[in-house]
Amino acid sequence: MSIIFPFEKCPCGSEKTFINCCFKLHHKYQKIYPPNKTITKNKYLVIDKTLYTSYISEIRNFLNYHITQNLQTNLKDYANLLFYIDKIMDMIYPYTDCHKGCDYCCYMSVAISEFEADYIKQYVNKNWSKEEKNKLHSKIKKLKREHIEIFNPVFLATETHTQVRVPCIFLKNGCCSIYPCRPTICRTYVSLTPSEICHDVHFNPNSTNVTVEMDILNDVRNQLFEFFSSQARNIQWSCALPFWFDKFK
Repeated sequence: MSIIFPFEKCPCGSEKTFINCCFKLHHKYQKIYPPNKTITKNKYLVIDKTLYTSYISEIRNFLNYHITQNLQTNLKDYANLLFYIDKIMDMIYPYTDCHKGCDYCCYMSVAISEFEADYIKQYVNKNWSKEEKNKLHSKIKKLKREHIEIFNPVFLATETHTQVRVPCIFLKNGCCSIYPCRPTICRTYVSLTPSEICHDVHFNPNSTNVTVEMDILNDVRNQLFEFFSSQARNIQWSCALPFWFDKFK
């Protein structure tokens, strides 16, 4: 990592030099360079470390308090945690090629906790029509006929789980139908690689391309897992997303 020099363009996007813009805020900015010999949308990322540290602190405060609270309270308050996660991601998205309709990572096996599944179910029951839920049930039944292994609670621990590429049950016309309440891994997993390379890597078994991916929540990932585990009613570990919706009504 390296600092932003005074006469470089300010990372806030104002087109002013850093010395004549955000420098006066006394924020700390850092550059993050991707690995050598990789193809990325930008040569480097610029992160506002002051804001990042502040948001991480808010996330930790939320988790420290809510790990002792009951499930209903935490489901009600969970949007406050997602707010700070999204604020962090707002700093990252300009350096990615992730965009609406780019759904290549939506064919991967997504691991989510029981708590996140409960949060999604709450959203679906509140916002979806009976017809939309019936379509979801039909999609799940079809997936179970074709890939019963996904509905095994330990499927993600198998060596073959990365070879199973099926569209997420909530993928609709190339977009996420539960975007406001999507799992944390879907919020924080991004690729710095151009989308056409992502497509090649995910769908071409003979591809020699490499994607450069980030999970920006590494600093609090373990604490987040502990929180999710504390809210589990049946299974404390994360399972493939469809598993939690097998018997969803």
